[in-house]
Amino acid sequence: MSDFAGLLGNLKQSAQRVKEDTTAGRSTTGSSDGGRRKGKQQQYQQRKRPAGFHPQDHSGSSAAKRRRTPREPADKRELTLSISFLCIGAQKSGTTWLHELLSKHPSLCLPAEKEVHFWDWNRRKGLGWYCRQFTRGRDGNADVRYGECTPCYITLPESDIEEVRTLFPKVKLIFIARDPVDRAWSALLMELRNAVRGVEVGKFSINDRTDNRHLEQMDKESNPDKYDDTYFMDRLRHSTHRDRCDYASGLQRWLKYFDDKQLLIIDYNEIAQNPRETLEKICWHIGVDSKALLDLLSDQELRKRKNAAVGSTKDKQIRPSLRKKMEAHLRPAAISFNKLLQQLGYTDFRVSEYK
Repeated sequence: MSDFAGLLGNLKQSAQRVKEDTTAGRSTTGSSDGGRRKGKQQQYQQRKRPAGFHPQDHSGSSAAKRRRTPREPADKRELTLSISFLCIGAQKSGTTWLHELLSKHPSLCLPAEKEVHFWDWNRRKGLGWYCRQFTRGRDGNADVRYGECTPCYITLPESDIEEVRTLFPKVKLIFIARDPVDRAWSALLMELRNAVRGVEVGKFSINDRTDNRHLEQMDKESNPDKYDDTYFMDRLRHSTHRDRCDYASGLQRWLKYFDDKQLLIIDYNEIAQNPRETLEKICWHIGVDSKALLDLLSDQELRKRKNAAVGSTKDKQIRPSLRKKMEAHLRPAAISFNKLLQQLGYTDFRVSEYK
């Protein structure tokens, strides 16, 4: 752990370059019982869109009409399965909880480990490599559905999203929306701890396997009390965090290539308040029987926190001075997201606009 100072120094240097990055980057404003299943479908379809609403209202162009027919990727011949669902975000918003519970469904196959990062980090490894990540549940069940959770997919550029659509035009998308400030703070703490562990800035690791001999030193170096408001605000302005905080822009990119009916947005608070109903809603969206999964899960399993902060970052609250600055900075992104929710017909929740 002798390289703590150097690692944190690199993180701070990256933060110093954020103003140039911000200027060049984007703005943040920017079932077995058929009758019962039909009833659930009607229940979940209560999200009515405003009169006169059309996909182009939020995406700039209809998802059913593309300017050109995209070329199929050269390695498409390596594709041996079809992806039925993708959880594309948001980071630090319950996606680990979702991955672990969906992995228990007998009709679903997810990668052994969450966050394959194929479309953002590992595309060069090819579609054959991607298909080999789906090993669990491949027992000859013709009805199995494949999917994965990589929350960084919300930041994908249009070229990658277009390729996803070319390969899997009927894929169902899931996005879990958490309060922007709380989500960003959790991500900042994870980044700080990862930097101490030697994880490259801008990369994120969900498994903390640090040797016990180094835990004390790590906790000391990753204590957020050692860093002032300026440090955290500089990191927040960096593209790593800026893009993940801008829910609306990320979703609008996906909605240019997919119909809004293929997207399900989940209120993060519902995971804690109504985990069973939330999981039922997600299973319906994917197209599998929720009872086959929920009968396997106890209330304790449904409510267990996943990938929570540890060490000196555990349950660390934002100091008032920093919270005020973060709220002011993220207010435009929160307003934009709420407008998109309204356009999409979500009337049951909004994120705070910090007024």
